[in-house]
Amino acid sequence: MRQIVLFLAILVTACAPQQRLRVEPNRLLRHSADVNNTGVDQAITAIRPAFPSFGNLVVRYADGRTEKVSRKSVWGYTDKKGRVYRQYGNSYYEVIDMGEVVQYERKNPQPNQRYRRYSKTLDSKLYLTRKKALRDVAAL
Repeated sequence: MRQIVLFLAILVTACAPQQRLRVEPNRLLRHSADVNNTGVDQAITAIRPAFPSFGNLVVRYADGRTEKVSRKSVWGYTDKKGRVYRQYGNSYYEVIDMGEVVQYERKNPQPNQRYRRYSKTLDSKLYLTRKKALRDVAAL
């Protein structure tokens, strides 16, 4: 009976919703260190790829002006709810947790599909498993 109760407790804990990372909303993050900084950055209202040049992003600021920014100069952004998104490859991954391993999630346009990725630090390569991320020697 104890084993069943223990198993159920572990199952409930594993299925409980996680507390996601939240920071100052509507900011463009140029570096990973900007996640924890609270500054006087210009608030953004939108960020999108620049057409036809997908090497650039168009950033719209709260004061109404727009700016073209190189995709390579942007680490990520925060949305209006304060969720942090990291750019990796051609996709943006939401930073879920910054514990021993940084945990990311990307939603697929298909309903109810989410992809999890992991990295050792905020700047290191993303991996499919926590185990591979922990073995990432290059991040140290």
